[in-house]
Amino acid sequence: MIAHKFLRSGARSLFAQQHWPIPAADRADTWLEAAPGPLVPCRNGLHACRVEDLAFWIADELWEVELDGEWLSAPDALVARRARLVRRIDRWNAPEVRAQFARECVSRAAEGCARAGVPSQHQTSQYLEQAETFARAANTAVAAYAAALVFGALGAAGAAMSDFRSERREQGRLLATLIGLA
Repeated sequence: MIAHKFLRSGARSLFAQQHWPIPAADRADTWLEAAPGPLVPCRNGLHACRVEDLAFWIADELWEVELDGEWLSAPDALVARRARLVRRIDRWNAPEVRAQFARECVSRAAEGCARAGVPSQHQTSQYLEQAETFARAANTAVAAYAAALVFGALGAAGAAMSDFRSERREQGRLLATLIGLA
């Protein structure tokens, strides 16, 4: 199964700081293996993203990964027994792509505020202002996060997390479109 993975610079995982083997120019090479035992999200397994999960994991490098063996679907990721990097998606590293992604996330949030008629002192407007500030500072990950917070704050009290997560999935699809993922 083909999926995607955000890594820190140098192909290091976000939390465990594990170095992923970088594939040779013409092929994927070395597989990483999860620890023995059941796959458990955030505990055991190699994590990757579906397109709609991408915005939850934004980092320095985006890679296409191949998953093998047993795997399971978690709320914002796939968790697999085996995985290997296939190719780096260099388009993610183009500053104009990151800037466009941040601007479009902020624009979606601003449109949501305008539709809802949110007053300027409302918490939602503060999230939007923060998203705009981070987008101008080229902090793409935080700009997108703050823009999604707008949607969480716009919704009904019991739906805030659902609305936030829904917007993050939309952001993932937007990101995939901007960088040309299938």
